[in-house]
Amino acid sequence: RMPADQRSGDEDELLREPEASAALAEVDANEAGSNATMLGTVMGIANNVVGAGMLSLPWCLMQASLIPGLTLMVGISALAALSVVVICASADLAGGVYTFKELGARAVGPGFGVFLQVVVALYTLGSCISYAVLLLDFIPNILEGISGQQGEWWESRWFIILVLAGLVLLPMSLFRDLSRFEFTSTIAVVCVMLTVGILLWRGSNPSGWDSVVLAEFTPGTFAAMPILAVATTMHYNSLRFYRELPLEHRNLRTMAFITAGAFGICLVAYGASATAGYIAFGADTNAEVLQNFPTSLDNVEGVLALTVRSAFAIVVAFTYPLSLHPLRAAMFTLLPDRL
Repeated sequence: RMPADQRSGDEDELLREPEASAALAEVDANEAGSNATMLGTVMGIANNVVGAGMLSLPWCLMQASLIPGLTLMVGISALAALSVVVICASADLAGGVYTFKELGARAVGPGFGVFLQVVVALYTLGSCISYAVLLLDFIPNILEGISGQQGEWWESRWFIILVLAGLVLLPMSLFRDLSRFEFTSTIAVVCVMLTVGILLWRGSNPSGWDSVVLAEFTPGTFAAMPILAVATTMHYNSLRFYRELPLEHRNLRTMAFITAGAFGICLVAYGASATAGYIAFGADTNAEVLQNFPTSLDNVEGVLALTVRSAFAIVVAFTYPLSLHPLRAAMFTLLPDRL
């Protein structure tokens, strides 16, 4: 926190606000140390970035063509990583604030700070809903594939959501620090790499190579851009990841190194899986590449498709608390102190 003799009158007034004082008190408590590690933070950011949208990236390359699509992927990933560092630099320039409400208030004014925090709350709320929907799509298909039966009560969505929420999502969502998810984030990254390996295997036996377009500008590029942009989004947690770094590592150089490592992992996974999926199926690539795989377990491809669904069910389940955490924090920040 900035010394008193270096603060302006506006800063002193802001620090006297209850929510600002509470936020700074929380920061002071954090400065005693954090259990977050650099490698764990890299895994956490990578897990936060990668989601089920990765399965739509082969379709994005089909829309944009191979080389322009990969170029667009690299460019958007670089901008996303850079913007994370810029957000953290802004937090340092503002005197060490780690909520978007505080950051927006310092930059423009209190109203803008509230607006930013509302945006974070709405975005993360939508993310949590989408993750729940994806889990209710993946898990019944997984159970049906394993059991070979349909319509059983233990395959029903109401039963799955009760068990999943009670035994997995709720317990994980109770943690206060993102550093607690280092182990689960590492598992999620391993599951992502398993998916990449399966898609690379399928891409080594392409059936759609003749219809692959190497470079051609098409209107489909504009359909691919928003998917690629959302696939690199984790900025709502950028301030939290930065704050949880131990004091000796809480600087922009270290954060830039961590961010580059995390987005580098994601870019390798994205580029390899998207290229392999597009080469494998060409113009027949579906919006979700798993739809190109057979559903029967009577052949290798069906077993591999079930493996990918299972891996991504784990990825989505472990990403859910990373979105719920900023949603909960945003709600507490927006509520009046007297509540």
